[in-house]
Amino acid sequence: MKKTIALLAVAAALIPAAAVAEQGQLTPYLSGKLGFIYSVPETFRNLDLIGGSAAVAIGVNYQHHLDFNIRQEIEAGYAVAGGNHSSVQTLSGMANMYFDFGHHRLRPYVGAGLGISEVYMNPKNVTAYSSFGLNWGLYAGLNYTLGRYWIADLGLKYTEAETKAIDVPTWGITLGARTRF
Repeated sequence: MKKTIALLAVAAALIPAAAVAEQGQLTPYLSGKLGFIYSVPETFRNLDLIGGSAAVAIGVNYQHHLDFNIRQEIEAGYAVAGGNHSSVQTLSGMANMYFDFGHHRLRPYVGAGLGISEVYMNPKNVTAYSSFGLNWGLYAGLNYTLGRYWIADLGLKYTEAETKAIDVPTWGITLGARTRF
């Protein structure tokens, strides 16, 4: 099941906006997000880790003449979670794609992403280690247009860093802002 979801995330991240739209307007943007995360690393099922995340992205918004937008972005993210004298840190680079629905100030969205990550794990009573691997994510949320150039974002996300040493599934709530230029 995880491999199927990862393949769907890959497909969604690789579809170019120009291939799915006939007319519209391309607008570049910058975004930033802060979040609250919860993680239970696969190898250490007894660890419930709570922490925070931060991400910045640069992307392109494609305004379609129908009732949706397509956004593609490259994102750099950092997450750290801890508990029970253990911690996990994830540094990631992602290619994300989002679909925004409607033409109102408040707009729902869904998205998927694929990338790479380095996971640094420091479990209680075990030697710390780090490992590189695949990172994928699924996203949903609401955008709120604040003005011509600013958009606020409240989102839910599920990401999973899959490395040779450990798999780290993470659930999160994010709050962010995006500026168009």
